[in-house]
Amino acid sequence: MFKILKKATAVILALSSLLLLCSCGQPKELAIDNHNWSFVYAQNRDGEVVCCNRDNETVYKSAQVVDFLCRAKGGIFIVSNKETEDTFAFQYLPNQENPDSFIYDIRYITENETLTGVAVVSKTDNENGGYTMVITIEGYSIYFNGSAK
Repeated sequence: MFKILKKATAVILALSSLLLLCSCGQPKELAIDNHNWSFVYAQNRDGEVVCCNRDNETVYKSAQVVDFLCRAKGGIFIVSNKETEDTFAFQYLPNQENPDSFIYDIRYITENETLTGVAVVSKTDNENGGYTMVITIEGYSIYFNGSAK
């Protein structure tokens, strides 16, 4: 009985150490939850910017101007239109981590269908040291800028 308990304890300690090592390597600075996100623009599969934030309305003159509120918590990324109160909730799950980026699987579920895509979070190479997230789903790419919380 003592040998079984000792062996079980050793296995539990080994698994705990492995979990600790795996979690220490996660790029926490690239986690979606660890940022305040601002919508920048969305473009279709042809590269046309179809909507943008107010800061970019003079750059993308033919795009619809929208004011989105963005928040992420516990595997859900919510984008709300401040004017129309339309809300879009994306589920995200970690897929792949790299030193420079974190890739997530994205799902957008409606009553009629489930759309799948990816989100990539990366550090922006600029003087502000910000972050970028691009969600690509159903032929659209949606761009966000982020700052650490």
